[in-house]
Amino acid sequence: MKKSPPKNPGAMTDTTLRKRAEAIAHASHTDVGSMSPKEIQRLVFELQVHQLELELQNEELRDTQAQLQQSRDRYADLYDFAPVGYISVDNDGIILEANFTACSMLGVERESLLGSKFSSFVVPESQDTSYLYWRDVFATSHRQICELKLCRPDDTFFTVRLESIIRKTPDLLSPRCRTALVDVSDVNQAREALNMLNANLQDRVSSQVKQIELLAKAMEGLGEGVIIATD
Repeated sequence: MKKSPPKNPGAMTDTTLRKRAEAIAHASHTDVGSMSPKEIQRLVFELQVHQLELELQNEELRDTQAQLQQSRDRYADLYDFAPVGYISVDNDGIILEANFTACSMLGVERESLLGSKFSSFVVPESQDTSYLYWRDVFATSHRQICELKLCRPDDTFFTVRLESIIRKTPDLLSPRCRTALVDVSDVNQAREALNMLNANLQDRVSSQVKQIELLAKAMEGLGEGVIIATD
């Protein structure tokens, strides 16, 4: 169980000083009562110096703890509120870690998301792609990328771009996969709209080309008195 810091740092200092004094007394093998005033002054001076050292060390420790807390807060903010989702997945497809962006993207609270299978969010038509993707991810150390169509618990659909890479460290019994999720639904919709616009434009150009060709033939036939009818 994690021990909470002492409520009174001075009490710990006093206890430490007492132990220090006892150690010095035992080491000297001399009864304090039999010590000369000069020796007693030297002993008191050593204890005062040691107390100052402890106070300085405690101050440095508090400063270090404050800096560590600030670093943790900055890291948590950077991780949880990043513009893309981050998850960690094991080789069984279980989500082990997730930032707030990923939770919001998938429409699930973090407590419910952790321990669930990523495949539960994949729509049926993307299941094969998802299976092959995760198989390749854990079979190689190279970054893998793919797009999958997912479904939230509220039955809304969206498309994500996944970028994954394996993380292997000595303290982990099995490899974990770090994955970034980027919602590309708007990009795909814009791409489809652009494709439709291009297709319509090509049809209009083809139609105009045909009309120009017919007009050219009609003008060529005017001299021969030929009338070309169009549908």
